[in-house]
Amino acid sequence: MFNQFTTGLALSGGGARGLAHIGVLQALEDYGIKVDMVSGTSMGAIVGSLYCAGYSPIEILNIAQEKRFVGFFNLKIGKFGLLKTDMLFRILSELIPADSFESLKIPMNVCVTNLNTGEYEIKSEGNLIPYIVASSSIPIVFRPQVIGDTTYIDGGLANNLPVEPLFTFCDKVIGVHVNHKRFIEKVGGIRSVAERSYQLAIWQTVKDRLAACDLVIEPKKARDFGTFEFSKAKELFEIGYMEAEDVIYRMTKGLNLGKVDDLIRRKSLISEGEENKL
Repeated sequence: MFNQFTTGLALSGGGARGLAHIGVLQALEDYGIKVDMVSGTSMGAIVGSLYCAGYSPIEILNIAQEKRFVGFFNLKIGKFGLLKTDMLFRILSELIPADSFESLKIPMNVCVTNLNTGEYEIKSEGNLIPYIVASSSIPIVFRPQVIGDTTYIDGGLANNLPVEPLFTFCDKVIGVHVNHKRFIEKVGGIRSVAERSYQLAIWQTVKDRLAACDLVIEPKKARDFGTFEFSKAKELFEIGYMEAEDVIYRMTKGLNLGKVDDLIRRKSLISEGEENKL
């Protein structure tokens, strides 16, 4: 099982659909699958960073249901996109006051897109919050984030499932993808066309990375929710939980759980004996 290895968790972007990640995290905890490293883009970066900071999935769900969090995504688009991201900065600064990757309890990687080079970058040290906000800055909707001399936007544009650092440091990699590509009978209105175009573009950054994961969790029912339906946090949490539970069931179906328990006990005793010799 996965908890016998170093396990990495990649969390995709997807706007409000990314709240399904919280349910996935709860299911992994409930079934004893320990996460040793996280890598995330956009909402995956927000949820992942809070989890790595020590917040439980239920605590993250409660944060996602707060009026100020939901209110941040009640969009009023100006000439250059949403003019203010200071509210998200304030929320994250209150929740993670140390503002550093090094302060996190679990190693975290945040994916951002460098507008100057056109390439994605993985950030894992130094200041944390500016890169979470940059990773969440959907093009056109949010103003790009300038950090130093570099302009950054949503990491999902170049890499919506940043598995690369996990393959480097982890034995097993779980990919959680919530931004599904599916058939849509009719697309109407400028906002729908823009959202659909963005989904199709970022799908090209995901498909090969999904195929490389050891385990894939795709909460397909999340596809019925819009990018900005942040008021549906509870429903998305439940969708993520149930999908993760179904995957765990399919993964363990047919196993002789009695022999697995015996194996775990024997391996634990061997490990304890080796530690006592040191």
